[in-house]
Amino acid sequence: MSAMTYVIPYLSQMYGVKEQNIIILSIVRVNLIAIVAGPFAGKIVDKIGSAIQLMKVTFIISTILILGILASFYFELSVGIVIVIILLITLMIVSAKSLNLVMLSEIKVPATYMGTAIGIVSFLLILSNSIIFVLHFPYLTFWLKNSLPLLLLPSIPKKL
Repeated sequence: MSAMTYVIPYLSQMYGVKEQNIIILSIVRVNLIAIVAGPFAGKIVDKIGSAIQLMKVTFIISTILILGILASFYFELSVGIVIVIILLITLMIVSAKSLNLVMLSEIKVPATYMGTAIGIVSFLLILSNSIIFVLHFPYLTFWLKNSLPLLLLPSIPKKL
């Protein structure tokens, strides 16, 4: 989810979305969806019987939606469609993230090691929201400003 923070400059630079609209989108994306996604994912897991299966499905759907965002470099997509894609990606990511600890019982981690397993999973969740984003943000910014236009030269929309 931390990598989704990069959509804020993306929306303002690529689509000219106003700051107050981006703030509203951020509140919905970070808070409202987080409140709804956990119980929503839990209900689905209760119906299908497997957290791992739901995580696989959310990964596939997220991948398809991210390809939709990447398509915006080749095709003109309206800002509304891009915002819906961003919100759906967030829903998928937060839904899967809320199931990480449930997955531990599903893969039958022995009770002796459950505390260690929970600690490792929690560390990895925190890591994704702090260190990894900080390390990759300068690379993403450089790539979007310098490399991406060269790769997409024949099909760059006028908004770049």
